[in-house]
Amino acid sequence: MTSNRQTMEIPLVYILVMGITGSGKSTFIEKATGDTAIKVGDGLQSETKDVQESIVFIEDDRGKRLKVHLIDTPGFDDDFDSDPNVLYKIANWINSLYNSNEKISGILYLHDVSLTRMRGSGRRNLEMVREVVGKEKFEFLTLVTTHWHTLTDPKREENNEASLQKEDMYWRPFLKDPCSCATVRRFNNTVTSALEIVKEHLQHTFVPSLTYEMVTELLPLNDTRAGKIVGKNLEQAYREALKKAATDANKLAVLKERYQLVKERLQEKFDKQRMHTFHLMAARTKKKQHVFRAIRWTARVGTIGGVTCAIVLTGGLATPALAAIPLVEAWAQVWSAHDKHVRQRQKEDYDSRYTVDFKAFQTEEELEEEDVADINSVFEYFR
Repeated sequence: MTSNRQTMEIPLVYILVMGITGSGKSTFIEKATGDTAIKVGDGLQSETKDVQESIVFIEDDRGKRLKVHLIDTPGFDDDFDSDPNVLYKIANWINSLYNSNEKISGILYLHDVSLTRMRGSGRRNLEMVREVVGKEKFEFLTLVTTHWHTLTDPKREENNEASLQKEDMYWRPFLKDPCSCATVRRFNNTVTSALEIVKEHLQHTFVPSLTYEMVTELLPLNDTRAGKIVGKNLEQAYREALKKAATDANKLAVLKERYQLVKERLQEKFDKQRMHTFHLMAARTKKKQHVFRAIRWTARVGTIGGVTCAIVLTGGLATPALAAIPLVEAWAQVWSAHDKHVRQRQKEDYDSRYTVDFKAFQTEEELEEEDVADINSVFEYFR
């Protein structure tokens, strides 16, 4: 780590950089520090296996020279490591910093603004950030959007940014409390942009809630709020338990049985939610089609009435206009058949996505306490 700040001539600043794989953490740090040795990924595979430090010297607004350590952290969707181990690495680093009489000045959470939908790993990362920082300390957190100007339609990027800020499942919980509110900034892939974001965290320090729980309250990592979140994902819990069961055939058999039981509970919950969602979607479609149905009947009645009036008023001269009635009827029948096809196609498409949607649900949904207990009853892993 580093020696005590009091023995250093230049004050030290520590800023954590967090985010899912591909969010641009390494790129941001490279721009801020000029460290071209940082390995920057160009795909979805993580380039950050461990907590890594990069250093840049910056003058603050008062002209004071500071030695800033930007800490690149692996995400909780890491290709090389499990979520519990990633959390352990981050906790070990910030706790070691605290034990050496140093404190963190801020945390930057990066998110790719070109993503229209945040996948489950992104929401888990946000949950972890929330518990690592502590909701009463969001003022030390900056939410940074990255990858601007990568979409052909800039409006989509702006809409994505707005959605992040207003949705409860994304950034809104970090922004709604005026007494402890995170900051939102844009990283435009430039040195100036990166340094401006970093400079906002030079004048203060804080103790993350995770450090307070572990160092002051002496809680083991698994009993902290962040540690409990890690254990509430079925696939993650199962993978970790499988590692423990690898050398014990009996435990492995019991674990697979428990896993299937929990999976069935999740599937029942998923089916109920999915059916409710489908009924809402079908009701919206039906309501819209009722309007079109009324338009069709209005056209039918209007055509018949109009033709009849024309024949009467012209003394039969408008009789050829009767040909319009079957044409309107044919048009109405085609439209009606189309509506029926739309409803049928909607259901078929929804059914065809069942497996994919359920797999995503398993990955994203938190387990109930009884489900976690079923997994933990085989191994005292999360206790």
